[in-house]
Amino acid sequence: MMYFLLIRKISPYTAPDILLGAFTSEQATQDARKSYLDRYRPTDKKTTTNGWLAQIFPWLRCQPETDPNGDPWHKQAYKSDGLTEDDLIIQTFDMEGDPTFNEISVVSCYYDTMGQIFREIDSIHPNRLVAEQRMKEIETIAENAPATDHMPPNQFSTQTIRINEIHSDAPEQQPIR
Repeated sequence: MMYFLLIRKISPYTAPDILLGAFTSEQATQDARKSYLDRYRPTDKKTTTNGWLAQIFPWLRCQPETDPNGDPWHKQAYKSDGLTEDDLIIQTFDMEGDPTFNEISVVSCYYDTMGQIFREIDSIHPNRLVAEQRMKEIETIAENAPATDHMPPNQFSTQTIRINEIHSDAPEQQPIR
């Protein structure tokens, strides 16, 4: 089955990219993307209201309060402040087997190069056990890689997430910080 992964790009000088969710359809992914963008977009206080004008003109009603400063990744090294549409990307992955308990496990490789940390999503799996087996395979390949090959990953992780949900972007809840 194909899954659509929603990823927030982070300046590699600050932290690796963040996996925000895995979705079963492109539409669900686009909806989650819009919801996440809306969470940190400031409302235009000059054109919205919840007062008597909103009763007469419903299109002036305020959206739920958003706070761009509540974004834990608002300030990043070597990047303009705030969240842009280009910061959210969608990657597709195929997975064999059915997920366990409506969850999938994601295997990622991390590369730490000259003060920058890059995340590369390797694969997705129906459960954590299969993901951990894949992670061990990658570790073995990296340990035995000849010095002439490209740089092997420095770290590996598995991350189990619920399908069709936006997950926490809090720094302390990321597999590698």
